[in-house]
Amino acid sequence: MLNGSQIRDVFAGYRHTCMLSGRGKVICFGWNQFNQAAPPLHMSVGVNKMSMGFMHSCAMRLNYNLNNNNDIHDSDTIFCWGSNLEGQTLVMDGLKNNDVKDVCVG
Repeated sequence: MLNGSQIRDVFAGYRHTCMLSGRGKVICFGWNQFNQAAPPLHMSVGVNKMSMGFMHSCAMRLNYNLNNNNDIHDSDTIFCWGSNLEGQTLVMDGLKNNDVKDVCVG
C-alpha cells in the first residue's frame, strides 16, 4: 500500500482515518458511506497539508512547474472529498490558489 514510504501525519474523522506519507500520498480507510475515505485518485499525491472534518476532508497539493531557468515555481491546489450535504466540499469560487497557505475544515 505505501511501498516503503514513511507516514508523516495521521488524521481522524468520524469513523474514518487518513494518513499522509512522506511523499504526499493520501491513504484513507474506515467508514466510507459518503466517499470520505476515498480521496480522488488524480489528486491523492503531492499533498503537503490536510485537514479532516466530520464526514469530509480537504487537502492542499503543491504543483511544481519549471520555468526556462529550471527554477521551481509552485501553485497550491485545494481539493475536498466526502459528504457535501451542506456544500462543505465545494472550494469557493474566485479563490486564487496562490493566496492559500493552509487548509482547515470543521
